[in-house]
Amino acid sequence: DLSFGTVIPAVATSVLATCVASFVVDDRGLYAMPRYSYAWPSPAMIAWSIVMGPVAAGAAVGFRRVVKRMEALKPQGRVTVTFQEVCEGHRLWLHQGKDEHEWIRRQATVTGRSTQKVWVRFDGEVIDDAIEKENWERSQPEGRRDWKILVAMPTVSLLLAILSHDFPTLLGNGRALAEVAIKRVHTPGFFAMLLFLKAGMTSAAIGSGASGGILTPSVALGATLGAVCGEGYQRLFPSLAPQHDASMSVVAAAAFLSVTMNSPVTSVWLLMEFSAQGIDRADLLLLLQGDASGIVRSKLAAGMLLPICLAVLTANFCIRSGASITERVGALIWPTKRRAS
Repeated sequence: DLSFGTVIPAVATSVLATCVASFVVDDRGLYAMPRYSYAWPSPAMIAWSIVMGPVAAGAAVGFRRVVKRMEALKPQGRVTVTFQEVCEGHRLWLHQGKDEHEWIRRQATVTGRSTQKVWVRFDGEVIDDAIEKENWERSQPEGRRDWKILVAMPTVSLLLAILSHDFPTLLGNGRALAEVAIKRVHTPGFFAMLLFLKAGMTSAAIGSGASGGILTPSVALGATLGAVCGEGYQRLFPSLAPQHDASMSVVAAAAFLSVTMNSPVTSVWLLMEFSAQGIDRADLLLLLQGDASGIVRSKLAAGMLLPICLAVLTANFCIRSGASITERVGALIWPTKRRAS
């Protein structure tokens, strides 16, 4: 929705929130690193961006699939009751529609059933209501409470506590891991362990019922992947690889995040802001005073903006190309299988 009624309030609230937060929130970026954006990107950095994009895309797809599977195992408030499982005497919570657009959640008792219908009596009523088999899922029937969270979440938390003794950067939302990955303070082997452990613990936490997203963990995983692959790239091609470790990890993080969140544009600007690689505020203020020298000196932050955009572009191109190829191959294979059967 790009109407003025939506865009103007969104921009106004964003500006207001930024102004208020600027009094207490540090605006120098989450990750401390030199401002590489004020120099033109080197051919080595351009090549790294093109190479790293597909690698980050493949890893991000794997991580996203694991998270999706774990979300399916996530404990619910109450266990869903299927039409086959329901029987007389069950106490259920059902969604009952007042009209086409309004639903209320009510408790009811199952008074009978057949192969095509279930009769329920809502609390406070004396007449039974019949629910057709095809409408059963629409009523979102829920039974007993799901107590798995009382086992799963403490177990995952205990495992994380044990691992954090030797891998303290696993704790938190991923900022600490991204910081050490960007600065590359460990060996590639250690970072490889952190990569799998962080992905596993994040997925396990989501599957155990913990609330939270994967934005900052994705940045951390992308930066760690960039540290591992960047070290190998520098050893294999020492004369062709970039020499700035931090910028290599930030580029990888942007590509990884763009795939996991399915938002390429957002990932570009988030990583530019997280790493403080945008145009400096002082140069923007000079422009408002009529002096464009700061903007010219900044080169519009192309030193990091261009490599990040290239990595994100190649990552998403690979994802879309792979999906298109898979769809075409599937269309060729499945008719053959149907004819053979």
